[in-house]
Amino acid sequence: MGVQPGLSMLGGIGFTVSLLIGELAFGADDPRAEFVKVGVLAGSLLSALAASLVLGVRNRAYRRRAETGVHPDDDAPSKSAH
Repeated sequence: MGVQPGLSMLGGIGFTVSLLIGELAFGADDPRAEFVKVGVLAGSLLSALAASLVLGVRNRAYRRRAETGVHPDDDAPSKSAH
């Protein structure tokens, strides 16, 4: 797995524009604006947690690769490890 899935999830953290759009759509005094804030912040938190999980797994795999000379997706040692 490359870095793209984790970085895509990490991109979901950008919530300031979503909050602005929610406020412009409903107005600051509308009770639905609170639901927008909660939804955007919950989505951002979920995105951050998912990205941390995916990037953490990838980081451990590549750290193991560097230490052992084994490719993370392969059970056989690489030629350089012989």
